[in-house]
Amino acid sequence: YGLVQQTSNQWYFGEQAGIEFTNGPIAILDANQQDALEGCATVSDVNGDLLFYTNGATVWNRDHDVMENGNAIGGQQRSAQNSLIMPFANDETIFYIFTTERVNGDDEYALRYSIVDMKEDAARGKVIVKNNKLMDNSTERVTGSGFTGNDLIMAHEFGNNMFRGYQTGPDGLSGAIFSPVGEVHEFMNELSATGYMKISPTLNQIADNIQGTNEVEILNFDQ
Repeated sequence: YGLVQQTSNQWYFGEQAGIEFTNGPIAILDANQQDALEGCATVSDVNGDLLFYTNGATVWNRDHDVMENGNAIGGQQRSAQNSLIMPFANDETIFYIFTTERVNGDDEYALRYSIVDMKEDAARGKVIVKNNKLMDNSTERVTGSGFTGNDLIMAHEFGNNMFRGYQTGPDGLSGAIFSPVGEVHEFMNELSATGYMKISPTLNQIADNIQGTNEVEILNFDQ
């Protein structure tokens, strides 16, 4: 943190909790307005100044007010990884928010995305597109390859062993990239759809845990 880009220097999470890594010792932040029961996401600019944060259902701006058009963006608070913020490939003022739903009962379990334009509302940002569905029968897992300018978003289908990837680029999101590998996330077992997934900082491995099995998969990854 604090060396080149500082986009991850502020974290807003939990029940109105927050910490900052920008200057010296970790600072406690107390302006957070969200109650994040499970997943959440925060993004700052390259200088470490807050842009916005979300619990997957609502988006708050840098002033800790609900962002314009920032309600009901498609995720659910009780999903493990309910939100992922990623930048557009060619515009650092526009961001995707990818959201997942809690796997429980008869919901669609959809992976969706919304788009935030930080040029709107006097640079406080506005959700200009929201609740766009990418797939049904998604687990609660979603991860990305980082702020590389050519990012890959990874999700996992519920009921099989299929990873789905979506590349960001100058023309928007690519079509789905399918990779069948690893353990089956069994459709009849809701626990297999919860948990977390992460791409390594070196971008050559991906890991996910499968609840109820005490297992963590570590798979080779080629972006």
